[in-house]
Amino acid sequence: MLDQPQFGRRLRRLRAARGLSQADVVGDGMSTGHLSRLESGERRPTERTVAYLARRLGVDASALTGPTDGRSLTAVLASVASAPAGSDGTGVLGRAVEEDPGEDPAARWQALWLLSRDAGRDGDYELERVRLLELLELSRVLEAPDLRARSLVRYARCTRALGDADGAEPAAVEALSVARAAELGVPDTLAALTVLIGVETELGRWESASRHVDEMERDLLPGAPSALAAEALWAAAEVSDRQGDEATALARLDTALDLLEGGDDLALWARLRAAATATALHMSPPRVAAAERWLAEAAPVLGLIGTPTQLQELHVLQAHLAFAQGPAGRRPRAEPGRAVPGAPASVLPRPRAAVGPRRPGSRSWRAASRRGSRPWNGWRVRRPSPGAVISRPTCGRPWPPPWRHTSTPPGRPGAR
Repeated sequence: MLDQPQFGRRLRRLRAARGLSQADVVGDGMSTGHLSRLESGERRPTERTVAYLARRLGVDASALTGPTDGRSLTAVLASVASAPAGSDGTGVLGRAVEEDPGEDPAARWQALWLLSRDAGRDGDYELERVRLLELLELSRVLEAPDLRARSLVRYARCTRALGDADGAEPAAVEALSVARAAELGVPDTLAALTVLIGVETELGRWESASRHVDEMERDLLPGAPSALAAEALWAAAEVSDRQGDEATALARLDTALDLLEGGDDLALWARLRAAATATALHMSPPRVAAAERWLAEAAPVLGLIGTPTQLQELHVLQAHLAFAQGPAGRRPRAEPGRAVPGAPASVLPRPRAAVGPRRPGSRSWRAASRRGSRPWNGWRVRRPSPGAVISRPTCGRPWPPPWRHTSTPPGRPGAR
């Protein structure tokens, strides 16, 4: 059995990760007061209590009572930071955080920062938001303006990703205010201004967003790192696109694409190409060739590392591109006797059967006359339905409607 207060911390973390209140967890078999004392460490849990809470949380009992490895949070952080590439230390770090007594707020802040980053990368924005709320509290305790500004920037992005732009705006405004008041460097100030521009654009405050874009391009972009500059230009392109200036939006995205290399931030590299594809297809007329190139570059990367939302956006872009390509984007049809482009030279389409002239007075000639068709210069001409609009001659030359012409077809003496 896990001793207190580690059990209470682990119980509280599991409940918060699922977005449950204490009343949601206790149900009819426990009081909220008893659960509160368990989480605070004032009461030791029994086996029956552990089994009941595990059922309510939907986890195995070992998730609440499993043993610890005895290492401090600082030691686990060092192990995770030095692990080989491709190692996943999220589970170990999460357990260390829940068992941490909180004696080192700075180490706890760093651990929560890594855990929130991993949750956002996996598309679990609810869990990321839970981590970030504790980060904000710790940054206030630490009285570090740089940590406070970075926590606010990430919290604003996460809240916007959850669809709450109104809730993201105060965090973005405070992040920019903290960065300016503490005279933080260009990267921190640019990150705060970028997220604020994105929130203002989504809320329809284009005048304020345009003013911030001008300030960003004038004061911050010249000395910004390439990845941050590319992301800032993306936000500026969104402002231009919402205002109907697709040419300026695409020019900014072109500049962002030139700034960012694939090794800097692979996810951002692919998402920028997806954004450029959407802007190119939104133009009139659409820039189909550029959209094809960018989407072909982004699709394999998003297919490997994209979140479910990003994959859904990719499928929408692919459908939009196919619509913009139109009939010309489909496989070309070859003329009879000519090879199909892209097919082996030995594969030739089958020519259609030639329809030759009918011999006047023949059985087919008489049958055509009974069906309402009239031969014209030896070729079969079908009578159009009443009210039909004839767009082009069927026989390669102008012809009057069959029921109105008075000329005599060859070989039909006396025909009207």
